[in-house]
Amino acid sequence: MCDIDGLFMRIGDMDRTELAKAYLMALKENADLSRQLKSSIERSQQTDVEPKPDTRGDWNG
Repeated sequence: MCDIDGLFMRIGDMDRTELAKAYLMALKENADLSRQLKSSIERSQQTDVEPKPDTRGDWNG
């Protein structure tokens, strides 16, 4: 996981190459989190679509 707080504490001491690497790390972390979120949403939707057994029985009374 990218240490954003640590990144901002050191930002004044970084050269362009370090800043570019840090930016790419943040983009990668964002992409990874987006994929995890999308995957989680898809799994959630799949479980919502699956039919649930009717446990109410046939009692009409």
